[in-house]
Amino acid sequence: MKLLKKLTTIFLVLAIGMSLAGCDVLKSSKSKEAEKYDGIIDTLCNSKVEADLDKFMSLFGSMEELMRNVVNQEVLDKTQNAYKEECGDNMEVTYKIKEEEKVDNEGISNYEDTLEMLGEREEISEAFDLTVDVSVKGKKGTYDYEMTLSIGNVKGKWIIVNFNDTLLK
Repeated sequence: MKLLKKLTTIFLVLAIGMSLAGCDVLKSSKSKEAEKYDGIIDTLCNSKVEADLDKFMSLFGSMEELMRNVVNQEVLDKTQNAYKEECGDNMEVTYKIKEEEKVDNEGISNYEDTLEMLGEREEISEAFDLTVDVSVKGKKGTYDYEMTLSIGNVKGKWIIVNFNDTLLK
């Protein structure tokens, strides 16, 4: 009987340990997704849910002032209200990078030309075109959408190097 109790205890300890280790692995892989590109996608998604204009603008690097002519607080409020209408209160955002394509030198040059056209002379060390599935969930429901964006690394910081309507979905 004592042997059975000892074996049961050992089995339970091992099972709990393996469960906790599994949680750490899942947490770790989620963290890697969230940390990818220095968290630029998290910042983008959260700035829209929170209607935080300053956080949203920080994603455009030195183009921030120019972008303020395109996106203002009213625009972000409309995006947030669309989420609230569909999702209700206590909204949380999750996402998954669906497609990730490294931009070649010619593409990087095109992004640099676009930045220069907008008045910014910046060198992009690397860039990616991304398609991201985003889900905003709240008490009332879920709002799912696909977002495309291009990001580039400028002076060690990831910024958005294009602007399209999916950034405001």
